[in-house]
Amino acid sequence: MKISKEKIQYIFIYIALTILVLVISFLAFFFVSDHMKWQGYKNDENKRVFYERIIDLKAKLKTEKSYENYLDLGNAYYTLEEYYLAEKAYREAIGIVHRDSLAYGNLGDAYREQGKYEKAENSYLEVLDFKPKETKIYIDLHDLYKIDWEGKKYDSVSILLKGIEIMPNETDLINKLAVYYRDSGNIKKAIEYFEKSLEINSENELVINELNRLKK
Repeated sequence: MKISKEKIQYIFIYIALTILVLVISFLAFFFVSDHMKWQGYKNDENKRVFYERIIDLKAKLKTEKSYENYLDLGNAYYTLEEYYLAEKAYREAIGIVHRDSLAYGNLGDAYREQGKYEKAENSYLEVLDFKPKETKIYIDLHDLYKIDWEGKKYDSVSILLKGIEIMPNETDLINKLAVYYRDSGNIKKAIEYFEKSLEINSENELVINELNRLKK
């Protein structure tokens, strides 16, 4: 049976109107949900201070697009677990101060929380390119590499060893590696690195107690 041209036009119009209604409904639902979420932040005693900080910073950024304001905005968004908005703010901060370890590190954290692991890795490694003695970044990468994902440039052990090679007396990295070996069941290696840590700081009670426990 042949369908008339008028009927075909009617069907297309009906489909177009249906799609339009669905899009409008989705946008309305999105904006209502987003509005309710931000109202929730405003009414939450623990989150209100960050909500108000965001409002204040967004107002300031209309006239003063500074690194500090964007960084603070990103931190406020991050605290509210608005990681995508935090990402955008940190990127703006980096656009003003291009080689800043804090903004790049925070951007890596925002990527990680969104599951954008490769981008997180690149942000952390960017810091090490211009600030290779940034202890926190090695630890952040170590934690990132413990997550199962493909395409890693290093692994949990090798990134800590890289940091220890550059900073051989950095006990935070040595202890982190010792804990990793302990939790992985490699007690021999754990003892080796805890002992190495004590050679540098012999008064660390936590390390002393853990070493004694492992040797029993």
